[in-house]
Amino acid sequence: MLYIGVIISLLGILAFFILISLIQALIKISERRKNNNENKLPEELFFEQVSKGEKAQKIINASDEIEWRQMDIMMIKSLLQSEQIPFYVEFNYSSGIYPGLQIGSLGSQNLYVLEKDHEDAMNIIDDYMKNRV
Repeated sequence: MLYIGVIISLLGILAFFILISLIQALIKISERRKNNNENKLPEELFFEQVSKGEKAQKIINASDEIEWRQMDIMMIKSLLQSEQIPFYVEFNYSSGIYPGLQIGSLGSQNLYVLEKDHEDAMNIIDDYMKNRV
């Protein structure tokens, strides 16, 4: 019985040290992410670059195309984010107020990317549009 108690105690101590090591590793990862752009939202990165002089370009004007649905914009945003392409969606929240109502730009969304990412973003959109259901 004594051996089982000693073994359990040693396993508890070992688990404690493993937990401490894991926490230290997570802290290091968190510190590295703070120094990188990994924690920033695509919109934050977009405006950061624009404020440094980068030019932005509109790649989607949802009011121009009948085929653009809100679901398409959400999917494209997700694809751009997964490829770490900064973007900004103009009228992102106002487009959901009155779905279907489009008076001028009300009820539509405009998607912007940086000029340097334009070609990559367009390739992503083209691939999405070819494979969309």
